[in-house]
Amino acid sequence: MSFEKGHNPLAIANYFIELSSYKGLSLVKLMKISYISHGFTLAILDKPLSEQPAEAWKYGPVFPMIYHEFKHYKDIYNITERAKIFDGPIGSSFNDDEKKIMEVVFNKHKNDSAEKLITLTHETDGPWDEAWKQGGKFTKNYKIDNQKIQKYYKDKIEQANVG
Repeated sequence: MSFEKGHNPLAIANYFIELSSYKGLSLVKLMKISYISHGFTLAILDKPLSEQPAEAWKYGPVFPMIYHEFKHYKDIYNITERAKIFDGPIGSSFNDDEKKIMEVVFNKHKNDSAEKLITLTHETDGPWDEAWKQGGKFTKNYKIDNQKIQKYYKDKIEQANVG
C-alpha cells in the first residue's frame, strides 16, 4: 500500500506546542503525542500525518526532525519555543480531520506522564517493539513501517469499539 505524503514533522510539533500554550509539554511528551497522532491519522484517514517516517530508537518511536530541533529541551519540562520553520499561521497546513485527530490525542494525553506515554508506545509486539527487535536493538534509525503502525492503531480503535 502506498500512502500520500504527510506534513513536515516540525509543523506537527508547532501545532502541539501551540495547543499546549507553551505549558507542560516536554520533548518526550511532544514526540509520543506526535507519534500517537500519526498512528491514528493512518488508521482513520488512511494517510500519514508526518512525511518523515518514525524511527525506532532505544527510548521509543521518534521523528528525528522533532528530536533534533528540540533536543536542547531534553531535561526541561516546558518547551518554550516553536520550531524554526515557516508554516504560515500555526496549523494552516492541516485539514480539519487532521486537526481533529491531533486535538483529540492531545487532549486525551496532555496530562499523562512521560512514563505513561512511553508505556503506551512501547507495547510488546507493537510497531516500535517489532522495529526495535528487527533492527537488532543497536540501529538507532530503524524505520517503523507505516502499514504496521496503521494496523496497530486500527486494531486499537476496533478494540475500543468492541469494549
